[in-house]
Amino acid sequence: MIASVLACLIMLQATPAASEEGSPGPEARIQGRVKLRCQAGGDGTARDCVILSEQPPARGFGSAALGMAPRLRLKSPANGGPKKGDVFTIPVGFDLSVEDAGQQRITPSDAPPLVEGLEWASRPSGADLARLYPDRARRGGVSGQANVLCTVRANGSLDGCRSLFEAPAGYGFGEATRLLAQRRFRLHPVDETEAGKAVWVSMVWRLGS
Repeated sequence: MIASVLACLIMLQATPAASEEGSPGPEARIQGRVKLRCQAGGDGTARDCVILSEQPPARGFGSAALGMAPRLRLKSPANGGPKKGDVFTIPVGFDLSVEDAGQQRITPSDAPPLVEGLEWASRPSGADLARLYPDRARRGGVSGQANVLCTVRANGSLDGCRSLFEAPAGYGFGEATRLLAQRRFRLHPVDETEAGKAVWVSMVWRLGS
């Protein structure tokens, strides 16, 4: 059967963090694979899905795949798809990578000074990206990108994020990137000389098959 494979790539204007022991901090690439077992509905939907396998475990990829399943559309029986009531498996892949997606980063004149070279303490997981992939874009199989500009708070969180570029327009990539930036991106705490400055978060969202 055919399932959507989600690949979301992120460019961050900051450097990866390292732990005190010298091991990598927040991962520069997060990958996961899930296998679902579902029953075919009579309207091209996948129903009653359960997780057969999830790698790596306990990272949220299984629940994210379950959340995607109701939005999948199966081939009709006439085109080789399952008949109503048939049980089948769906492989779902996730890929979150660091990539330079920094096109169209034009800082507006009313923005605070940019801060560069800070370390990210946390970033979104593949499951976060799956949950926030814009519905209209997912249904249409559309990929896109967006750039948002945020203000850095003293505790490392991002605030006041605004979308300044998205392509293609009208699919929700700007808003999805803005929500991820404010909810899931966090820097290590900064001193008073860095708090209040601006940082770019640029993302490329991709759906494959």
